[in-house]
Amino acid sequence: MNNKKGFTLVELLGVIVVLAIIMGLAIIGYGGIRNSIKSNYYQGLEVNILASAKDYFDYNGYNVIFTNQNRKVYLNTLVEDKYIDNIVDQNGQNCDLNNSFVLTYKNDDNKTSYVVCLYCSDYEPNNDLCNS
Repeated sequence: MNNKKGFTLVELLGVIVVLAIIMGLAIIGYGGIRNSIKSNYYQGLEVNILASAKDYFDYNGYNVIFTNQNRKVYLNTLVEDKYIDNIVDQNGQNCDLNNSFVLTYKNDDNKTSYVVCLYCSDYEPNNDLCNS
């Protein structure tokens, strides 16, 4: 009697290979999505920090165009003066507010520009002005 129920070894191996390829693509896609979420999280933080720093500079009467001096305000000052709340990273750990700052300077068009230099456990700025 020839009983042809079930799958052959080749068919099972074919299914396993296809599933492995699908899993590999899913893992690669997950890494990209995770990096995108991280990037969006810190960009959102930087936007809020920048708005608070602009308020701080305006309230304290500081305008780089008139003084021709770069100025930075550390995030611990913004927290102490209640411009922002404490900043935490995606893992819930506090960011380094003593080394994180907002720098204001006069750009080539003679306008005020701002740079947020935020240092957290899993994030550092990639701007050369933050390292100078």
